[in-house]
Amino acid sequence: MLRNVRVQAALQARQSADAARLSIRREDVLAGLLEAVNLAREQRNPAGMVAGLRELSKLPGFRAPDRLKVDVEVGGVGHAEMRRMERMGVISEED
Repeated sequence: MLRNVRVQAALQARQSADAARLSIRREDVLAGLLEAVNLAREQRNPAGMVAGLRELSKLPGFRAPDRLKVDVEVGGVGHAEMRRMERMGVISEED
């Protein structure tokens, strides 16, 4: 869904409008989260530090999903080999 350009544009417009309405800037959020992480560090609260760092990692896009290519094997035969066998007429798509 986020690959759709119109959806991305609408989402960005909504986020910008919300930020303007709430008078919140990205820098303010980062500063607040850093302050929370530092407070958790002072209090020797590792769970609080991890939670704050997790939220920080989400903002700049550090946790953007990786694209993976998955190759499935059927009975020990890979996708490319299955396609080759189909072209040769050894098997059909229904098999």
